[in-house]
Amino acid sequence: TIKRTGRYRHPQIHEEVVHLKGVAHPLRQIAIRNIGHEEPTLLITNDLATAGKDLFARYAERMIIENELDADIAGFHLNA
Repeated sequence: TIKRTGRYRHPQIHEEVVHLKGVAHPLRQIAIRNIGHEEPTLLITNDLATAGKDLFARYAERMIIENELDADIAGFHLNA
């Protein structure tokens, strides 16, 4: 469990090492639920060392930035 503020304060993480066809090295699949979506969010990474909660935190920060950029583009009718 990860500590967060806001409505969805208790996300749950499940992670496992997976092997995908056509990829020579193992990957890590991280599933996060209880973050406000019906279905879990899936992250696939080749980073086997960083803690899953740290990768999720980085993902969440990036999504905030991307959502703000989307709003700016829509608001000013910009075409990135």
